[in-house]
Amino acid sequence: MERFSGAPKVAGSQETSSESRRPGSHLEDQRASVRVNATADYRNHTIDESTYRARVTERGRYLARPKTKPDAEGHLRLQCPAAGSWPEARCDLKPASLRKETARRVPIPIAVRSNVGSNPPPSCTQHSVTLPPEAGAKYRQEILFGSDRWHLMYRSIRSANEGMNGFIEDPAHEALDDAGRRRLFGTAAQSLLAALLLLAANVRKIQSFIASQASKSDGAVRHSRRRRTRSVEIWRPKAQTISTIGPDPPQAS
Repeated sequence: MERFSGAPKVAGSQETSSESRRPGSHLEDQRASVRVNATADYRNHTIDESTYRARVTERGRYLARPKTKPDAEGHLRLQCPAAGSWPEARCDLKPASLRKETARRVPIPIAVRSNVGSNPPPSCTQHSVTLPPEAGAKYRQEILFGSDRWHLMYRSIRSANEGMNGFIEDPAHEALDDAGRRRLFGTAAQSLLAALLLLAANVRKIQSFIASQASKSDGAVRHSRRRRTRSVEIWRPKAQTISTIGPDPPQAS
C-alpha cells in the first residue's frame, strides 16, 4: 500500500509499504510518484505484474539503510543511501556522494516543485536519523514488500496456511468452520472448544505423517498405499475344465 493513509514522515523519510524510502525523495516528481504508487496501480489494474515488480525493484534502490541494530526499545538509526563513507546513491544534498567512484550509482534528483533543496529535512543534513518503533510499525516487514523474495516466501506460507485451514475444516472430522458443532455461548467456551478441535487436528496430522513414513526394519522408508485396489483377476470368469475321456463302455452281460 504505497502512500497509505496516515503514512508517517519521520525526519524527512517517507514510509511506503514495509520500507522507509530515502528522505526527501521528491514525491512530487513524476518518476518517484510512479514508484511510490506501484502497488496501488497494480491493484487498480493499471499496470501488469511484470511492470509492478520492475517498479518495486527500482524503488528498492532508494531505501534508507540501517546504520545500527535497533536498541532495546526498538529505536532504529537509518541513513540515506547517499550518505556514509561508501554511498550507494548520488545526491546534490550529499556532496560526499558526488565523486568519481560513485559515477554509476543511482542518482537522487531533487524535485523542482518541492522545497527539499531550500529546506532540507534532517535526513538530508545529518549522517543518520532515528526512527521510533511506532513509525510504520503496522506495515513494517523483514522482507521488502512486493519483491521476488517476498512473493516466494508469501506464496509458500499462504499455500501451507490455506492447506491447514482446509484440513481442520473437513466436515468429516473437526469441521472448525461449522458453528453448529459448538453449541455453547461465551468466548471462553468457544475458545476451549476451538483449542480442542485444533489439538485433534494436529494429532490427526501427526498420525497421518507417521503412517505415511513408516519405516522398515532395515531403515528404508515405506510409503503407505493411499487406497486399496482389488486385482482385476477376481472378475475374470473361471475356465471350465472339459473332460476328454468318454463314458465307460457297457459291461458285458
